[in-house]
Amino acid sequence: MNYISSASDKVYILLRQSLRAILLTAAALVSLSGLFSQVVLAESGDATVGSFEEKIAPFDELLTVDGALLEESPAVGNGRWKLVMIWATDCPICKQQKPVISAFHDAHKDKDAEVFGIALDGRQGLVAVNKYLQKHTVSFPNYVGEFSTVAVNYQELTEEDLRGTPTYLLFNPEGELKGNNPGPISVDAIEAFIARHSS
Repeated sequence: MNYISSASDKVYILLRQSLRAILLTAAALVSLSGLFSQVVLAESGDATVGSFEEKIAPFDELLTVDGALLEESPAVGNGRWKLVMIWATDCPICKQQKPVISAFHDAHKDKDAEVFGIALDGRQGLVAVNKYLQKHTVSFPNYVGEFSTVAVNYQELTEEDLRGTPTYLLFNPEGELKGNNPGPISVDAIEAFIARHSS
């Protein structure tokens, strides 16, 4: 359990929660006005199915874990399935999922699928992200994003609010968004989903 240690921590948490609510509301309004790309969504078993045609690099302003701004966002649609894990250092379920997602990445990276992660801790959380990744080793690349930017990118892709971590997005080899999953997921579920949606 996380304890708030000071008044400044309380203020920071309240400001972060307020900013999140404001940005999600703004993203919803922009989406309603038609400025975001249209994604046609339908239910398909355990995940949402959609099509995403406008962007091959769907996340903006990501940082490396060293704090450098990526000149080009990690691409999807490079001939392999791409699983994106959105996570945070203060997420206990993310910690449990890291070995699961690493196992999936290791089993598929040389064949048909890859993983990359996006930590929502932002530039101010780079030290925490690095400590976390040193303690919880993963085999897939990770980047750092500001919550507000990743939330807008997520809503642009799915027409849904980013509700928490971990959240997963799954893109097919052509770069189309085929599924999103808020919450934990198993290797078997990912593999079964890919098998059902492979041509």
